[in-house]
Amino acid sequence: MLGVELGAALAGVLRRELAGLPVEVVVGAFEDWTPAGGADAVVAFTSWHWLDRGVRADRVAAALRPGGAFATVTTEHVRGGTVAFFDRAQRCYEHWDPATPPDLRPAPAEALPAVVDEVDADPRFGPAVRRRHAQDVTYTTAARDCSAASPG
Repeated sequence: MLGVELGAALAGVLRRELAGLPVEVVVGAFEDWTPAGGADAVVAFTSWHWLDRGVRADRVAAALRPGGAFATVTTEHVRGGTVAFFDRAQRCYEHWDPATPPDLRPAPAEALPAVVDEVDADPRFGPAVRRRHAQDVTYTTAARDCSAASPG
């Protein structure tokens, strides 16, 4: 297994967490990485949308063996809980992240549009299969990291 990670510090965490497993971690931009080909699968977890649309599909296609699979996992921040809580939480986003558009109010999960990108029409990838899985996750002030979050 090979992981391509842009950040050296995060690559270090990945190496530490996967110590003893047959995983190689390459530090660098995915767009600059030269795939060797022959991969059974390429998986992008919450990263596909960050990659340069001009090269990302080419890199994935070059990495895969014939018949290989490509999968992405995308997460969405959706409206949940009570309207009053969500509005208070959104004010925190606006305060602590100045890039948050004013009055941003994400839609409920059932109103999200279907995901479509360049691989849907690319013959190197075959017909795309899209699946949406909704999961409620409850975070508390007692939980200091994501591993302590409990599915709701």
